Amino acid sequence: MREISLIINNKPVKANPGTRILEAAIDAGIDIPHSCYVPNVEPPVQACKLCVVEVSGRIVQACSELVIEGMEVTTSNPELERMRRQRLHFPG
Repeated sequence: MREISLIINNKPVKANPGTRILEAAIDAGIDIPHSCYVPNVEPPVQACKLCVVEVSGRIVQACSELVIEGMEVTTSNPELERMRRQRLHFPG
């Protein structure tokens, strides 16, 4: 099986086909906030929406988006942090 090359936060990362961004990041020691991800659960839960990342100008959930060759992923920027803060705000 040929590994896929991608970039996460300017760091080269290799992953197997069928790997999700979150899994590739975890394997590479790169932190992406998450709380509902459970390894080997199909389909992904996708409930907390804390794992948002940017890929080619699109905001996606790292727990469900599969890696593709040449993909460039940003795990933190002001917009992503704003979205995460919003998701963590629970009205009282």
